[in-house]
Order: sequence, then C-alpha cells, then structure tokens
Amino acid sequence: MPHFFSSQQEYRSVYILLTRSDTYFSRLIHLLTAEDYTHVSICLDADLQHFYSFGRKSDFFMFPAGFVQEDLQCGIFRRFHQMPCALYELQVPLAVYQQIRQRILLMQYTADIYHYNCLGVILCKLELAHQRRYHYFCSQFVADLLQRSGALEFTKAASLVQPGDFLYLPQLQLRYQGQLNQLHLAV
Repeated sequence: MPHFFSSQQEYRSVYILLTRSDTYFSRLIHLLTAEDYTHVSICLDADLQHFYSFGRKSDFFMFPAGFVQEDLQCGIFRRFHQMPCALYELQVPLAVYQQIRQRILLMQYTADIYHYNCLGVILCKLELAHQRRYHYFCSQFVADLLQRSGALEFTKAASLVQPGDFLYLPQLQLRYQGQLNQLHLAV
C-alpha cells in the first residue's frame, strides 16, 4: 500500500518590533532620518517576551552597547513605555526558524565578543556598505540574521538597512501599530 506524505510545509512566526524611544541617540537618529522608528528588534515567540537586538546595555547610558536581550517590561522599553512602535509578523519555514533561533542562541552564548557598530551607523547614513566582524547596529543585525537564514532577501547590504526599511517589506504583516504599553492588549 503506498504511503502518502503531506506536501504542506510547517511554518513559524518571527516578529519584528520597530520602536522610537526618547533617548538622545534615538532623537538624533530621528532628526537625521526623519523616520518614524529608530530601533528594530526580533522576537521568536508569540508571547513576545524576549526580543533580541543590538543596543545599550544600560537603561541610562548609551555605552556599553552590544548584543542585548530586550524585555517589554524592563529597561528602555519600561522606561519609555509610551514610545511609538509597530509590530510585524513574518512567516518562515520551520528549518529557517530553527536557523534563526540557533544563531541567536550562539550569539547569546558568546555575547561578550559582539559590539555595537557605531562606525557602521555613520557609514550607513553615508550609504557606504561596510561589515565589521562581530559589530552590528540594530537594523544591520536583524537584516543579517534574516538574510543569512534565507528568511528574507534585501536589495542592499545588511550594513545599509535602516529600521524604516522594514516598513516596506511586503513579506511582513503589520500586527500592531501604536504605543508600546498597549502592545499586549492589541495582539
């Protein structure tokens, strides 16, 4: 008797959170870009508990900065809980989801070797692609993670991707737009 396999592929959701806090650095980026959002994070769980990005490790000081795990109830997100945000969902095949998860776990395990890419932010604004080993800024990290896993293709190098670029990716589905403190109520 022939055995039939389902041709349906299993998918998982990845969440992209765009925000704009009221920190001096965020204000400067907003002033230079005139974009609605100045920071991007990625989350792998529907409960939206843990987001990953590159940013400040302290609530009150810009440095040190590097690979961070962000929580909606702590840190900058708690301090600026009324900041504007937009949450997007991206459906990816299970194998791609697992690649993204494994890379994040590896980066968590080796977080001390990763640094914030200050030079990259400047070069990005000047539209000069430049990749530094173990150095990322937020949108570069998320773009690189999604591109390396095969989840998304960008029309430019990850080092040139800005938070506002995520607004124009047709593969992303808007799930919420408003104040950060209302996010859990809306999703």
